[in-house]
Amino acid sequence: MKNNTETRERLINISKDGRGADNFRISLPAKWLRDMGISYDKRNVKIVYDSSEKKIIIEKI
Repeated sequence: MKNNTETRERLINISKDGRGADNFRISLPAKWLRDMGISYDKRNVKIVYDSSEKKIIIEKI
């Protein structure tokens, strides 16, 4: 069975908004998002955080 995974390392950008709250952002490769079928018209995703595994999972909905 072929493994279809690709790994990239990224830094998380952290900034503060006007009220002093932290914002965390990460850039995802466009190739991955296009492969998922995400576009300007279809960009709804479900984000799941698994606290026991310390993983964030993004799924197209």
